[in-house]
Amino acid sequence: MRTTKPQPDYQLIEKVDFTQIPLPDSEFEFTEFRNCIFSSLTNLTFIDCRFTACNLGNAVVKNTKLQLVRFSDCKLIGINFSEARDFGLELHFHQCALQYAGFGRMKLHQSVFQDCKLQGANFAMANISKAIMTHCDFDQAVFSDTNLSGMDFSTNYNFVIHPVSNNVRRAKFSRHTVEGLLAGFEVQVV
Repeated sequence: MRTTKPQPDYQLIEKVDFTQIPLPDSEFEFTEFRNCIFSSLTNLTFIDCRFTACNLGNAVVKNTKLQLVRFSDCKLIGINFSEARDFGLELHFHQCALQYAGFGRMKLHQSVFQDCKLQGANFAMANISKAIMTHCDFDQAVFSDTNLSGMDFSTNYNFVIHPVSNNVRRAKFSRHTVEGLLAGFEVQVV
């Protein structure tokens, strides 16, 4: 006999502009926000929540708890996630715009990035060694003293990662993107 854990029912909050009205609570659990607009999530708690097709561009996440939070088709441009609380942090991004987002000094062990635009994002001094990142665009993203050990970067593209100033031990890269590892050495790949 096989038993499965029942899926929680998510409370749906839809089409609300939270730049005009305040959020109704300070803690949200099993909540899905759909087509909402946010400017600040400061001092809030989100546990097992979903954001779908939301605009959080430049939203402030200072002292925000984000535990098992999933973002799908969201605009998260310019958010400095490094201001969020790091205890229990687990983020999942699917087809999100994360240009110029800040992840510096963060431990993103349980985090997932799939089909995301991360142009100009900052991963300086971050530990992303156990994160899952697939089919992401890292054009002009910053990697400096970043731990990428064991990462599978084989499906990502447009990145420049200097092996001397980042930990890339046992990381996987495709032949098609090896130029991103050699860019700092002024080597021509033909």
